[in-house]
Formats: sequence, C-alpha cells, structure tokens
Amino acid sequence: MGVVQVKKVVAVCFLEAVKLALEHLGTYRLEVSQYGIVGSPELPRLYGEARRLRDYLQRCASAYQEIVDLDLADQDRSLLVACCRRLVTSIDMRMTGEQLVPADERQYQTKKRQVIADWTVALASNPLMELPLPKLSPVQTEGCRALTSRLGHKLFGPADSGPIHRHDPLRDSQPLRDSSVAGVPLPTGDYEPAAPLEPVEGPVRPAVAVAAAAPVDVRVLDSQTLRDPRLRALVAMDLRSLTRAQEGEDYRMAAVLLASILESVVLDHAIPRRAELGLPGTPDGWNPLDVLSVALGDKLQPQDRSLAYHLFTSRNLLRPAVQIVTPSVVTVSSFERLQKFVQRVLRALGYVGGADNALPVPPLLQPSTSSAVSPQPPV
Repeated sequence: MGVVQVKKVVAVCFLEAVKLALEHLGTYRLEVSQYGIVGSPELPRLYGEARRLRDYLQRCASAYQEIVDLDLADQDRSLLVACCRRLVTSIDMRMTGEQLVPADERQYQTKKRQVIADWTVALASNPLMELPLPKLSPVQTEGCRALTSRLGHKLFGPADSGPIHRHDPLRDSQPLRDSSVAGVPLPTGDYEPAAPLEPVEGPVRPAVAVAAAAPVDVRVLDSQTLRDPRLRALVAMDLRSLTRAQEGEDYRMAAVLLASILESVVLDHAIPRRAELGLPGTPDGWNPLDVLSVALGDKLQPQDRSLAYHLFTSRNLLRPAVQIVTPSVVTVSSFERLQKFVQRVLRALGYVGGADNALPVPPLLQPSTSSAVSPQPPV
C-alpha cells in the first residue's frame, strides 16, 4: 500500500486495537489448549503477525514527531483493519455495560470510536480479514453496525446499486478457505446488517415486496443441465417456487429463491473443479461469492460483484430481527436487475445459451419443461 501518514494519536489508537486483539488471541489460544479443542490452524500465525505489528506500531508511536509514517504491507493493513473493527465493538460494549460511564468519558470514547471507524474505512480493501475469535457480543453493536454499513458501501458500492446488503464484517478476506479459519471472505454464514436497498421513510415496517402492475417476464433454465442430481432436484423445486412467487408478485421471496438457484449452479460448476479452483473442505464451508469470483475471473465486473453480494445476502429478508432494525424492500426494477445478472452468470458458466456473458440478455428463469407454465406477457 505504501506509506500512510497519521497523527500520533491515531497511531496510538491503532496500537490499542492491535494490543486488544493480541490479548484476545492469546487468551483464546490458552483456552483452546486447556480444553483440548482443535482450534483454527491460523491462530499461531496470526498471533505472531499481531505481535510483530504491535512492536512496529510501538516504535512508530514512540517517535517525537506529531505526524507518524506507517509503512504497512497489504497483510499488515488487513490485520490492522480487523483489529480496529474489534476495538469498535469493544468500545461500544464498554459504554453500554452495567457500569455507569461518566458523561466526559462517554464523549471521549465516542470520539475515539469515530476516529477509529474513519481510519478503518480508509484503510479497508477487498477482501477483508476476520479474526478467528469468538464474538464479543451476541448481537451487533450500534458502532459496529454503522461501520459494517460504511465498509459495505465502500467495497461493494452504494445500496441502491443492487438489492439487499447486510456482512457478515461484512465478512472478509483471504483466498478461499474453510469458514472456520481466519480470513474468510465477507460475507459468511452469519450475515451482518447493512443499508437497505431503498431507504424506508417513516416508522419501521416489515420488509415486503413493492409490486408493479404486471409480473416480471421469465425465461427458461432447464434444471436437467445441472450435473449433480442433488442440486438438480433442489433447482427444480426452487424454480417451481420462484414461478409461484412471481405470479403472486412476492418479489422478496423471489429474490431469496433466485439466490438459492444461483448458489446451486455455482456449486454444480465448482464441485468437479474443486482442485483447479483451490477449494478446501466441503461445500458448506465455501463462500459462494468468492467461488463465483474465482470461477468467472475477469468476466465478473465490479458492478456484477456488487449484485452478487446483495443477492447472496438476500436471505436476511427472512430474518425479522434484521428487518425491524434495517427494513428493506425488493422492487420490480431491482429484481429485474438481479435476473439479468443471473442470466449473464448462467451463460458465462455454460448453463444457458452460449458462454458470451457480454451479450445483452432478457430476464430469466422458469421451471424445466416437465413443470413449465405459460410465460407471462412482458412488462
């Protein structure tokens, strides 16, 4: 990344974040060894890297200059961002704990949290890193939720560029690995909230689809084109459900089903090529967004990655706890954007038509010929 110039007070905040993460890593390693639990193989390496980063920041912060030059490699920057995100959660818990925090202390902690969050967003790059540690809080804190939304906006584009966004941090970072280890790319199985697709004004209301006068037109994906019989059966069932959702103008459920169909196709493409794509473990530990990125390579444009991210996190539409905090809607236009994106992916992977995903294509998806219904008239 090169040299980053920060004020000494910011360097001290960075040092505090790394020290906190180092303390948690050390404690967790001790607990894992005492109880004979097989911990993440990344723990020893990350502990060593955190110690090295702590020593470097201590040397930089001890200089007499008011402006500190930080020469951070990409790996160090990713680790620093992960540590800062953990510190933001720690500060939130400190201010919302049972012990009463004085007003001046609360003001100071709030300002420090803002400074750390601003620099976290400035230093963050895709993919993010997630520390292999237990969460500090069972629910996402206010500061962490705001930081997650800002990171999602920076890394995956504004919320109105595609449907629903939530990150699991976002979620994080290194080449594809098992989701139980550090560096799992964002998002993972436990998704974090983010900005809704379209802002909802007024009081909080349930996330319901906003339908148009006419249903979205559909095209055919034959489930028989999938190689794996298990995935073939799942896609056939999802296609029938998708048709019913569109006929009922329930575009919220239609977006969730569309994500399920795309994930099945991505798995069907990746499973026979797991060695070529470098996929460890079993498919339930893979991140579908990263598998898709590796499978398509340069064909996946930044705007397509944003659509894929929103599509794979659309399952949060079915989580009431998320919707009452950040309600989201799926409109006909946003669902059409998703359909067109999925159609391009299917063509690129060879499941529909040719392999040229640069061609303009119509919207998508209807059950295979065994359960087909008459197409609806175009909108």
